[in-house]
Amino acid sequence: MTIIITGAHGFIGTHVTRVLHERGDAVLTCDLLEPRVHGRTPTALPDRMCHAGALPYADLRAADAIIHLAAQVGVADSMDAPERYVRDNTADTVALLTDWSQALRLGAKPKALIVASSMSVYGDPGVYGYVNEAHPVNPASVYGLTKYDQERLALLWGAHNGVRVVALRLFNVYGLGQALTNPYTGVLANFANWLLHGERPRVYEDGQQTRDFIAVEDVARAVVAALDSEATGVYNICTGTPTTILGAAEALSHHLTNGMVTPQVLGVVRSGDIRHCIGDPRAAARDLGFAAQVPFSVGIERYARGLLAAR
Repeated sequence: MTIIITGAHGFIGTHVTRVLHERGDAVLTCDLLEPRVHGRTPTALPDRMCHAGALPYADLRAADAIIHLAAQVGVADSMDAPERYVRDNTADTVALLTDWSQALRLGAKPKALIVASSMSVYGDPGVYGYVNEAHPVNPASVYGLTKYDQERLALLWGAHNGVRVVALRLFNVYGLGQALTNPYTGVLANFANWLLHGERPRVYEDGQQTRDFIAVEDVARAVVAALDSEATGVYNICTGTPTTILGAAEALSHHLTNGMVTPQVLGVVRSGDIRHCIGDPRAAARDLGFAAQVPFSVGIERYARGLLAAR
């Protein structure tokens, strides 16, 4: 297959690109490599330096599928910079789909569009338990709203054009390659950055908030499973296992500092944050044949070991 990946040089994109290359797919990459987003400088240029909504028609005509990962990330950041999130998440997705519609008129015959959505579309579910895909959508941040925009735009476009679309509602992704210097890439990356600098991880509220942490290796497998499936619609990509934020900070402290640097519980609530959100993984298992394989205890140790080796 010939596959376009937007956001290919970001955290998740690099893992997905590697998996597809290893199995022999032709991969066309598209990424701006913005330093503030990816925590790196564009010293090694990707195949294409472009916005997701500015792909050449020749690429779009040649593609069997597009994996759309490009997005601005960050719940708190989105509340302070809504125009950037609407531009890069919502408007760029519109531009991508508009250009692909033109490519269809020029003879393109795509098989699938896979879109990275987010558990943030649920907002605060208000329950301590499993959230399935039928749960009401109620984003609590601009980021969550724009991720919902991306999935709905893609699904509407696919239905109109006869293209299979899968929107993956990713839960809390972590792993090697996640930028440590960008405060918006994920709570575990923030904790790791503080611990590696000898600073106490800062935990908001009382630390008993729960999250469904999923290893990036599992997420890459989920994207490929969606690509290879016959499914259409939205799917949670999660483990179904809750971990408290404080427990996650303590686990990283154990592996990175032998527990010598302990988390600091702030008791402060941030705008846009939610209390609990644990995914129900059963639909993805049924329709995509995907189930997470990396338990948090294994993944966090692997993550810490990789961080220490890279110092």
